[in-house]
Amino acid sequence: MQIGLLGYGAIGKGIYQTLKDRFQDIYIKKILVRNLNNKDTSFFVTDLEEILNDDDIDTVIIAIDDNKTSYDFATMSLNAKKNVIMTNKSAVANHFSELLKMADSKGVSFKFESVVGSGLPWLSTILEYKNVNEISEVYGTFNGTCNLILDLMKKDGIEFNEALLKTRILCYQEPNYMDDIKGEDSANKLAISIMVALGAYVEPKDIPTYGIETIRNLDFDFFERRELSPKLVSFAKLTNGRLSMLVAPFLFKQGTLMANVSGNNKILGFKGDIVGEVQFIGEAAGVYPTANSVMLDVLDIKNNRCSKIVMPNEVIVDQTAIKHKFYFSFDQTSSKIERILIPYVHSIFETQDSVVITTRNIDFDTCIDLLEKIEMTGERFFFAVYAD
Repeated sequence: MQIGLLGYGAIGKGIYQTLKDRFQDIYIKKILVRNLNNKDTSFFVTDLEEILNDDDIDTVIIAIDDNKTSYDFATMSLNAKKNVIMTNKSAVANHFSELLKMADSKGVSFKFESVVGSGLPWLSTILEYKNVNEISEVYGTFNGTCNLILDLMKKDGIEFNEALLKTRILCYQEPNYMDDIKGEDSANKLAISIMVALGAYVEPKDIPTYGIETIRNLDFDFFERRELSPKLVSFAKLTNGRLSMLVAPFLFKQGTLMANVSGNNKILGFKGDIVGEVQFIGEAAGVYPTANSVMLDVLDIKNNRCSKIVMPNEVIVDQTAIKHKFYFSFDQTSSKIERILIPYVHSIFETQDSVVITTRNIDFDTCIDLLEKIEMTGERFFFAVYAD
């Protein structure tokens, strides 16, 4: 089996090294790079056509950060009847159905195991379990960087910016870390999980998404007194053809499994009607966990054991199906926010610097409406969902 590798950054190098060290009957014939810079021209190329026109190469691995370039190279490779393996989650999430349909029409495989959970066997297990189960729910802390930031704030008593800097020093941050902390990375992963597991078509932009960038140490003071731990959670549930979905900070009681997944680890879970609840826990991010998942995709293609992914269908989005209590904190001077929330108050707590309002049980749809009104004030706030 001969492969064309597009991209030779950290992920690309990890894939190349893993394949070279572990496999003798699979090898990379050519690598596409932006500049040769004295590289071996019999192995490294700058023109994608040299890979697409090579009949010996049947599979292309795309390990490129840029979303548009990844998508463009994927369509070109599929049109050239090459199997495609992608590592760019945004490109997969935003062009899922199109790429799946194109691969099917060309009689080749489109694989992307590494884009959610990285080294955890998330998507492949979902596809396997779907042979027996109807899956109704997916959830998890899909972003390890956010989990580490929150863990550092809790354990070290530091503010958000200091925790963010520590993750950079520890080399856990993605190049565009704003996607992580604003929840956009999690929304991409949730969209892919929804389409694979629930068979429902969604676009990441349609998922209500709230990050952790406005959380403060004052919030942790409140959480600690009430034995709560915040986690950035992605959640989706399909009930009678109606979909509820959200990416937001959730508050879990200390001592629960979700609260105790610490550091750069993730917890991902789904619910099937036969198996019940299935969960995965692990430190799944990084070069070699990604390379591991890519190689599993390669082996599936080589051994002709690719699971069939059903084209997702349009469904009704109904955020009223799920009800929770919600947490809002904001500055003492933010009277506009307080006025918006007053009709839904369960409790109000005040300190010298901030106000905390917890709501009574309301549905996601009502909460999203409140959040939109609060965002229009332009004032700082932090929002979280009380987990069941």
